[in-house]
Amino acid sequence: MKVQVMSRKLIKPWMPIHINLRNFKISNLDELNATMNVVAIIYYPSGFTNKIRLNHLKESLAEILPHFYPLAGRYIKENHFIDSSDQGAEYVEAQAISSLRDKVMKAQETLKRQPSRVQLMSALIVKAIVGVDRKKHGKSRALLISHVDTKGSDGIEAWIHLDEKDMYYFEQDEEIKHFTT
Repeated sequence: MKVQVMSRKLIKPWMPIHINLRNFKISNLDELNATMNVVAIIYYPSGFTNKIRLNHLKESLAEILPHFYPLAGRYIKENHFIDSSDQGAEYVEAQAISSLRDKVMKAQETLKRQPSRVQLMSALIVKAIVGVDRKKHGKSRALLISHVDTKGSDGIEAWIHLDEKDMYYFEQDEEIKHFTT
């Protein structure tokens, strides 16, 4: 599946992150963990125009970033911390060259053992975003990337791209747990 990037921008938090939360320190042991990506897929069926939905996704991302402040930051490897100085999360709008529906149908025809829908979607999305990887901003890279595919009139597909190591830190943070439970 080929993906054509239509636009790429940083979505900044709608309000500044408190100065006491700007540096999120990690340990040297955490640094040794292997990198593995966590991908979440959200599918929005058609009904509204894509422009309305895309604006809503951007606004929602900007509103949630102050609560998940490390996602709006940059990982500083030399100092082993995340600098959450309101840089923003990377937002990518892209179009898949082929239809996702066609890929799902083709995969179902060729496989003897049918994968679950989650397995199939995850495999396709990971394959599609390999070429649309993290873009470096100076010496650092965005910690969260959100991708949006607007091809066709049957809806919007959106997903996030986050390192497993980064996800682990956020799962351990009591303040973040408060917002997710």
